[in-house]
Parts: sequence; C-alpha cells; structure tokens
Amino acid sequence: MASFSLSSTQKRAALLRAREDLEKLIYSIGISLDLELEGVDLTKISDLWAAEDGSSLIAGNPNAPAFEHLEQLAFRLTKIIDKLEGPNRIV
Repeated sequence: MASFSLSSTQKRAALLRAREDLEKLIYSIGISLDLELEGVDLTKISDLWAAEDGSSLIAGNPNAPAFEHLEQLAFRLTKIIDKLEGPNRIV
C-alpha cells in the first residue's frame, strides 16, 4: 500500500495555497454581496453584520445563506491560520 504522508514543507505549501484560495473566495463572495472588505479581518467577517445587541443584521435577508457561507469559510480560514501561525502549529 502506498504512503500518502507529506513532508512539513509540502504541508505548509498546501496550507498556504488553501489560505490564499479561501481569502480570494471570501473576497469574491463579499464583493457580490456589496460588502466593503478592505482592511477587514476575514477571520471575523461576521462582525460586519452583527448588531451591538448581539443580534444579526442579516436575519430575514434573502442573501442570508450567502452570509452564513461566508461565516463558514471564515471559520475554515481561522483553522488554517492556526495551523500555520498558532501556538500549536503543525508546520
């Protein structure tokens, strides 16, 4: 049976590629939703539509699924960044 393990360098390259791809995807979806993303921390993108009282400004919005998708992508981006830069980084 073949081994499919990657070296640390290969893992890091794959994670960097995934990070770049996710950032581009988040930006393209954000632009399609008319969000201003310049200077925004993409890992905390849901802050853009969170009201001060903790409620969501997208409740009832017909584009709510797209905003929820952005939140999921931001969560994945956070996990990738943690693997690259966090205290428990793997590569």
